[in-house]
Amino acid sequence: FSGFIFPSLPDAVGESRNTGVKPCTKPLLEFDSNTAHSSGRFGARSGCIYVGGRLTEKNGRKHDYTYVSGRTTPEGGRSAGAWIFTNTKTFLCNRGMMWWGRGAAEYVF
Repeated sequence: FSGFIFPSLPDAVGESRNTGVKPCTKPLLEFDSNTAHSSGRFGARSGCIYVGGRLTEKNGRKHDYTYVSGRTTPEGGRSAGAWIFTNTKTFLCNRGMMWWGRGAAEYVF
């Protein structure tokens, strides 16, 4: 599927599920010096790094999750702060990165 997956989490899961934290409203703090390769083969538009889908707990039950891998409406959005990937390399991928959300920008240095 993908080397790195960043699904939208409308609510915290696991031990943090009752804290009221909405992870989908927070920025990615750091993603630095990573490599993804030889994945993203299941579809012409699959990426080695995938920002999309949604992960939720089923009926509020701890560690019983539902993951929707396709395009979803990001509850709370992904526009809460910057998602900056630094020193990140991808190769042998259909696409290096696939992004479903708002505010995507690409900077190549």
